[in-house]
Amino acid sequence: MQVNISWRGIEPSDTMKEVVNKKVSNLERFSKRILNAEVVLAREGARYLSELEVKLGKASPFFAKEQAYDIYQALDSCVAKIKRRIKQYKSKIRQRK
Repeated sequence: MQVNISWRGIEPSDTMKEVVNKKVSNLERFSKRILNAEVVLAREGARYLSELEVKLGKASPFFAKEQAYDIYQALDSCVAKIKRRIKQYKSKIRQRK
């Protein structure tokens, strides 16, 4: 899976890049069909904004957006939302068969 990270108003550090890659690449446990993921991390005043878009094969992309006072908390919330949506999508596909 290819992970693209964009930063707005934040100086990226190597540890932050590693954490983002690790958390987003863990999504592959839930679906092997993930093609790529795009992460946008931004600072808006005192809050941090995290956006995550994951593309699965032929399915429409999954999108999550979160705000928090901690950048890692915002990222964790986005990843949790995407995990939940992937699980819902997979159960929906299983029910059709």
